[in-house]
Amino acid sequence: MVSFCTECGAKVEQNFKFCPICGSEINFSSSAQKVSDESGSTNTQVIVCSNCGEENSLESNVCNSCGVKLNRTKKATTNLLNNIKANTQIRVEKPKSKKQNKPQNKNKNESTVTVGKKLDSKKILAFIGISIVLVLIILITSGVIDLSGTKTTPTELTPQNQGSGIDLSSISKINELKNIVDKNPNNASAILDLANLRFDSGFFEEAVKNYDQYLKLEPKNANARIDMAVCFYNLQQFDKAESEILTALKYSPNHQTGFLNLGVINLAKQNLEKAKECFNKAVEIDPNSEVGKRAKSLLQSH
Repeated sequence: MVSFCTECGAKVEQNFKFCPICGSEINFSSSAQKVSDESGSTNTQVIVCSNCGEENSLESNVCNSCGVKLNRTKKATTNLLNNIKANTQIRVEKPKSKKQNKPQNKNKNESTVTVGKKLDSKKILAFIGISIVLVLIILITSGVIDLSGTKTTPTELTPQNQGSGIDLSSISKINELKNIVDKNPNNASAILDLANLRFDSGFFEEAVKNYDQYLKLEPKNANARIDMAVCFYNLQQFDKAESEILTALKYSPNHQTGFLNLGVINLAKQNLEKAKECFNKAVEIDPNSEVGKRAKSLLQSH
């Protein structure tokens, strides 16, 4: 027959003299009354403390918990087996669901892709910005974009000799005149024709040589000197162009085309005030001529 320790309530065999749990002496004569229920669990009568509710054995006179004297009229039956079950808690952790992890991985992948896209966009924008800066630098250094702050409109000089431009017949005529000049270096008329034809064909360096050759024979020809100045201007030799026009104006003080071209040369040299003086002089000479109208237009635009 199985009994229970009156001190700790542990199971003890009938032949035990001491409790194997708490070491108390077993007194089977004074042990608590035992009643077996239908389920096989053992019920033990205890005294419930009226002060703290602690369950005490029948032999106790005072509460083991609070020390208050026990009222032996209040007894209760407790199911030791149920107490053991109630006091024994098994903690079970649910395994982490793989399905719950999948959305997290998906979000992680999506965020990685998003970051990658942002980085790619930044790289593209940086590349475009660098390209634009490089293009601007090239344009500025090549002179296409002027940052000097002065308005300089590319303007062509007006030649005194108006030609038709280069063509096959002009090449043939140039060769013919060259042969004539080679045979007769003092033929001023042939030299001037050769200079004008080379000027019209865009052969400015060769034309300058012929104009210079001609002006040694006819130094007072202002028209030829102004045409040679136009050649220097097209060759970007602005100082020589200005010098030749000033010389031409000595021989022809009211040369309207000379003042117009002198103003254009000063524009190219960033001498705006001198350019305006020359344009005003050209307008004064004849405001209704084509040269005068052009000079007036340049005054208005500068």
